[in-house]
Amino acid sequence: MKVVFDSQIFSFQKYGGISRYFSEIKERLSQFQGVNLSVIAPFFINEYLRGKEANVIGHYVPLSSPASCLLVKAINNLVSPYLIARSDPDIVHETYYAKTGFTSNRSKTIITVFDMIHEKLDHYFKPLDKTSEVKRAAIHRSNHIICISENTKRDLINIFNVDPDKVSVTYLASSLPNPPNTERFVDVPYILYVGQRGGYKNFSNLLKAYSSSRRLVSDFKLVCFGGRPFTKEEMAQQTVMKLPADRLVRLTGDDDVLAGLYKHASVFVYPSLYEGFGIPPLEAMGCGCPVACSNTSSLPEVVGDAARLFDPNSIEDIRTAIEEVVYHPENADRLVRAGTERVKMFSWSKCAKETFAIYRRVLSE
Repeated sequence: MKVVFDSQIFSFQKYGGISRYFSEIKERLSQFQGVNLSVIAPFFINEYLRGKEANVIGHYVPLSSPASCLLVKAINNLVSPYLIARSDPDIVHETYYAKTGFTSNRSKTIITVFDMIHEKLDHYFKPLDKTSEVKRAAIHRSNHIICISENTKRDLINIFNVDPDKVSVTYLASSLPNPPNTERFVDVPYILYVGQRGGYKNFSNLLKAYSSSRRLVSDFKLVCFGGRPFTKEEMAQQTVMKLPADRLVRLTGDDDVLAGLYKHASVFVYPSLYEGFGIPPLEAMGCGCPVACSNTSSLPEVVGDAARLFDPNSIEDIRTAIEEVVYHPENADRLVRAGTERVKMFSWSKCAKETFAIYRRVLSE
């Protein structure tokens, strides 16, 4: 079985969930007997491919500006169809959405759909954003579609009117290591938030919930890992809510820093309005951190009974959920134990095996 991953995601994503997914299953699928897998990315900026280029047809370029990424993408779009046609694979697993594919004449096309955020929450995106239009075209010309949760599959079928028999589900996993000893980067008790904060990520409601509780503000800092620096709007919100400047902290760093923050947090809070899967709750569980998260989209499917669920549109419900975890050790302990078991259900090896089974089924049709 000859399989090709195209260049799309590796052309514009230096780090990120989608490129992490493809790099993780690439490493595992390459070990399967009878699988000849290659990534055809003439030029790529992705760090996950860097240093793991044994089956990569392409060259790493240290670019990160939007203009340079557009140039890399343009070159790849010109060169990749020729290279893929010459490779003549059985399967082309496209790494993002494109109106026209990169397949050879006999290849079967697989596309992974990660979420339906552009369709469900379109008001968070610019009017000229064409992601949904391009996604629809890519989906309808594909031979098979992989979704990363049953919720995403249902949304895809309902919104784009896709044949259910054309869609399969493979769950993602956490790539974060869990070292036994980690440094404590914050020397007081804290509530942890991870990732981008704007739009549907709903950090604003978490900030309101935290600020509404004098007890939480007094006893815990709110630590944000990653994302961009705090915006003027966030700083203004902090001022309006009379939140002391030292209570809101932003940190950045590598996976060791993130693992340390999870391990020592009193609770990890994930207030997103919509997720196609939701890896951060699994990361937290894997590090022994109790989780409180939204009861929307795929999140209940992923966390099961191993998280304190809340309504992300209710400030009071978010605040109550946090307080029930941080002020009741028996609740936190139960969530940690449940999370330790829950995270075992998800692995990249399992994801790769299920992906391989999908490839075989598509080729047999």
